[in-house]
Amino acid sequence: DRLRLQPESKVICIERVRDMSGKPAIVEAIILSAKRFSGLAKMPMDELPNTLYELYEEEYGVTIYQAEEYLSAVAADERDAKLLGVEPGHPLQQIDRLALGVDRLPVEWRVSRCLTTRHRYLSVID
Repeated sequence: DRLRLQPESKVICIERVRDMSGKPAIVEAIILSAKRFSGLAKMPMDELPNTLYELYEEEYGVTIYQAEEYLSAVAADERDAKLLGVEPGHPLQQIDRLALGVDRLPVEWRVSRCLTTRHRYLSVID
């Protein structure tokens, strides 16, 4: 629903842990249309760039124009806790982001669960 795909559409789910200063900081789940990003599922995880938006533009001609984000506080579940090296129940900041293309249609749905003990989230609005 978030990507406005047909019910039987196939999707690509990229799950990764992002490091900051060599320590795990963010657990991400990224959902994309398999049709729009054909071939991306075959790319080895270690070859994915840190910022995917450049890859979308260079390899698929998809430019991200805008993103809508919803922030909330959540507790680390067992999986998040293990990946981030914290105890279950540890507070995390969840960022639920829907990235839109220049046509204003959804391109990417990303849910990030972030440790905030070593960094903060900054949003600048002009």
